[in-house]
Amino acid sequence: MKTVCNENQCTGCMACIDICAKKAIHIVDAIDAFNAVIDEDTCINCGMCEKVCQQKNLPQLRSPIIWKQGWAYDAKTRMKSASGGIGKNIYRKRWKSL
Repeated sequence: MKTVCNENQCTGCMACIDICAKKAIHIVDAIDAFNAVIDEDTCINCGMCEKVCQQKNLPQLRSPIIWKQGWAYDAKTRMKSASGGIGKNIYRKRWKSL
């Protein structure tokens, strides 16, 4: 049995079924896992199923390069602002410097 991703690791998203031009993939549903099974007689080995597979293409998470935060000292400004007042302060500082 040839599967799109590692056996018993299929999420069942069916992206491989949607992308397959020859409709050579079907999901075998078990109690504990899904399996996207490829019909090897129909498959043309285009590789599109593997390109869209969530399990074959896991995202690489990276930490942010720079993180900055701030807020206004003035409590009244801070409470009225969605950004904590930082947007207003940046705006004011920018216009004063011109």
